Amino acid sequence: MKQILITVLTFAISMGTMAGTKKGPTMGWSSWNTFSVNISEDIIKGQANAMVNQGLKDVGYEYINIDDGFQYGRTAEGLVRIHPVRFPNGLKVVSDYIHSKGLKAGIYSDAGDCTCGSISNGDVLNTNVGMYGYEQVDANYYFKDLEFDFIKIDYCGGRNLSLNEQEQYTRIRDAIVNTGRDVRYNICRWDYPGTWCNGVATSWRTTPDIYDGWESVKGILRDNLYLSAYCYDGGFNDMDMLEVGRSMTAEEDKTHFGMWCIMASPLLIGCNMATINERALALLKNTELIALNQDPLLLQAYVVQHIGDTYVLVKDIQNLHSTTRAVALYNPSDKPVQMCVSFGELELGGKVTIRDLFEHEDLGQMEHALSVLVPAHGTRIYSLNAEQRLTRYLYEAETAFLHDYQEVANNEALGTAIYQSSDAASGREFAGWLGNRRSNYLEWRDVYVPEAGQYVLRFNAGSQAARSFTVEVNGEQAGTVDVKTPDWNDFQEFELAVNLKAGTNNIQLYNENDWMPNLDYMTVEKQGETMILNRQLNETTARMVSLANSNILPTAFIQKVNQLAIQASDTNLTTEDKKNALNEVESSLTAIDTMIPLCKEFSLWKSNVEKNINASLESTALTALRHAMETADGALSQATTTTKVNSILSTLKTAVGNYFRAEEAQPHEGEELDMTLLLTNYDFSKNTGWRGNPTYRSGCGEEFNKDFDMYQQLGSMKPGIYTVKCNALIRVGKNDGGEAYRAGTENNETYFYVNSETQKVKSLFSEEWPEASKYGWVDNQNGYPHSMHAAETRFSEGAYENVITYKLEKKGTLTIGIELSNHQEESWCCFDNFSITYNPLTNTGIKGTKKEPRSSKTYNLLGHRVKENQTGLVIKNRRKVLQ
Repeated sequence: MKQILITVLTFAISMGTMAGTKKGPTMGWSSWNTFSVNISEDIIKGQANAMVNQGLKDVGYEYINIDDGFQYGRTAEGLVRIHPVRFPNGLKVVSDYIHSKGLKAGIYSDAGDCTCGSISNGDVLNTNVGMYGYEQVDANYYFKDLEFDFIKIDYCGGRNLSLNEQEQYTRIRDAIVNTGRDVRYNICRWDYPGTWCNGVATSWRTTPDIYDGWESVKGILRDNLYLSAYCYDGGFNDMDMLEVGRSMTAEEDKTHFGMWCIMASPLLIGCNMATINERALALLKNTELIALNQDPLLLQAYVVQHIGDTYVLVKDIQNLHSTTRAVALYNPSDKPVQMCVSFGELELGGKVTIRDLFEHEDLGQMEHALSVLVPAHGTRIYSLNAEQRLTRYLYEAETAFLHDYQEVANNEALGTAIYQSSDAASGREFAGWLGNRRSNYLEWRDVYVPEAGQYVLRFNAGSQAARSFTVEVNGEQAGTVDVKTPDWNDFQEFELAVNLKAGTNNIQLYNENDWMPNLDYMTVEKQGETMILNRQLNETTARMVSLANSNILPTAFIQKVNQLAIQASDTNLTTEDKKNALNEVESSLTAIDTMIPLCKEFSLWKSNVEKNINASLESTALTALRHAMETADGALSQATTTTKVNSILSTLKTAVGNYFRAEEAQPHEGEELDMTLLLTNYDFSKNTGWRGNPTYRSGCGEEFNKDFDMYQQLGSMKPGIYTVKCNALIRVGKNDGGEAYRAGTENNETYFYVNSETQKVKSLFSEEWPEASKYGWVDNQNGYPHSMHAAETRFSEGAYENVITYKLEKKGTLTIGIELSNHQEESWCCFDNFSITYNPLTNTGIKGTKKEPRSSKTYNLLGHRVKENQTGLVIKNRRKVLQ
């Protein structure tokens, strides 16, 4: 029940009084995210007051939208009855109040007979209030009588009645037009409905409902990255309401809001504006990002680079084909990434002036490339003003308009075109299922060239069967391209010479009788020129140099890269020389991608060695470790290949392991040795390294709804006192709050263990959450985290640290793990950031030397905690015994 879009515009529907001056995506507030159906006159008026008092109206927010929950069936005359308790004075007084604040009022309905609140949210009296069969009655009531200015039309009732989306939503549009009111109309079908929607509504939902969690935001962005072609003429892709200001991190909130802005999604605040925190309020009032969202070109940014897990998106702002553009570097991964994009890839040349739109800071001028360390889940957004605008030569199929594209039904069953993923494609996406009728075509609507003339179009396509397509340029057939390759994902280039006019050209590919091949991209180059090869070499070289010089790579390797860059820029290179140089540069980029994480890992181990050297007593073992570190450090600076770097890293790891296991390796009194790096994948940066195969999500390991025992072993460990820690929590089935925990009766069968020493993993409800009152009822229960999303917030704050101190009497093995037996339905365990430190047996007065009991707390048969010396259940060797 929400929205997303991409640039700026109001959307002028081409019929009746809904037409008008195009405006940007809708900006305002909606009641659903925070209040669900539990709304009231006071709540809505309070939010209108807050929008004004918090300064949100001043920066462009204007709609106060009442979502589901205001209805109470229908009167005998067929009018929607307003809930007598929630809105005792009706809705006209609310609409009038909103308007009195200089704001606009929004309302909600469903395409079918019932709304989502009556079906899924317990509003059982809220039935028969959808618009099906009452289209004109409801339109007249909402827009003429109550004077609302916006409506969201959901589809829960429409789905239950199996209505035809296009017919029903068009019928509602016609009813709105008949009222003579200028109304913004949002279709909420939860998937991109089809290309018909741009002629019907102002905006249309493209995804399922958002929720307050990073995985939701990340998934919505993934679903909208390749929908830029469907944001045009003032109609917007709606990515749903904003969850900014609830429980996500600062970086996640920035990504959420920033990407909604550059992708021209409606900006409908979903939190309580009266209690919003200062950080989130400042973000939502960022006028530079809002200007990007409301830019008069009304464009959604499109993907220009997809490397690893990261994306770079770009769009024109202010004027088409000018030297001013906006770019977003988006890193949805769980690790920081040094991202780099050449200005050539962004179609900009010469010196480029850069402004950080998050920080409101001018970064000065740069040349060649932009390289930025983007944190996990983070995004950086800049406006760019260049000395030159370069001609676009690469048109990815995933940026093209597919006329029959839709997401509400199986595309294979309907025979409609779709975007598909493949690592063999240039941008790792391509268009498939094209052709077989005239309407199922692919179209690039803005193929811009500065000069008229004959151009060569090269289509990268793949088809195991012989297939073809007709090329139409500006409405005229230009020729046919025949394609056959060894495999469907074996993409090869096929040429066609065409005449293009100066400025914008429309290029359409179709086959009205048979299926077309898979389409990866099209390049455009003037006949007889080698502009593309030159640009590709320049762009790739710029990225190579920028990445190499902005990372902790070996000195010798950086020198090698810079020398290759000099060779690649030689003006005397022949075409063949340039092709060879391009291959070398691409190979170097591949090496950089592989080498960067190895060098970062080396840096981590080096830091650990230096820390432990400073904490250790002098010994022969310490001298050997110090020498190994110095040797490895010197060798790394001279390494020029990933193989050599990997070998040096492996040698260092072996030296560290040997030192930790040497009995003469001891810390100064009051110090400890940090052995964390001996653990494999201690931070759960992936789901390997443990016996067992936990799910990896949001930077953590996770096990859901099953018994498990995941562990790893460290062998030949010297006698000593080992302190092992991990973040871990368990949600026990359908437990609904903290009372059971506080009473000691919670049934928690999850244990963190080191050999025979065990400890119950902390419950989701074991840690009070002082900030809980700032969030909705979904996220807290009596001051304790109550949702997975709330748990993630507290987890990242370290609220669920579990600690075991284990005494190893003689040389042996440490088995470290977590297990759950007798799981309940919907039980859920999350864990990460294991650590292990060492102290000698004889060292006194140092942290961690006090040995914890070899058994857990004692409980009676009913599960209640008992006093010392009383009989009760004890956990020994991870098993219950009576004692």
